[in-house]
Amino acid sequence: MSVEFNGILVGSLTPASLAAFWGQLLDLEVFEAEQHWYIEIPPCATRVSFRLAPERGIGNFSLELITAPGKMLREQVNELIAKGAVLVQDRRAPLAGWATLADPEGNEFLVLPSADELREAYDMVEG
Repeated sequence: MSVEFNGILVGSLTPASLAAFWGQLLDLEVFEAEQHWYIEIPPCATRVSFRLAPERGIGNFSLELITAPGKMLREQVNELIAKGAVLVQDRRAPLAGWATLADPEGNEFLVLPSADELREAYDMVEG
């Protein structure tokens, strides 16, 4: 018997504001139920919940975001920084790479190039 994936839980010192940050970043509505906040990520409505954690835990929280179609990685990273993310590590290269950013509580996430941008970089190398 296998287990069933139910969602992702993020312990937070300020769950409402952290949920609002991620909702804004992903352009998703934030819901509230019984003192926890969550967003549902399409297409299968994967739930990411934000609940109060009285102290910071030990461990890592990591997400990978793919750059939106039609946008370049540089443009996407600049937009996320304008919305409150912090650049932690810049691994962007002329033909691809990635960037590591952090949300307001320091949880890191990667921003990867779009499939179109990777295809374009591959064509430049091969062409």
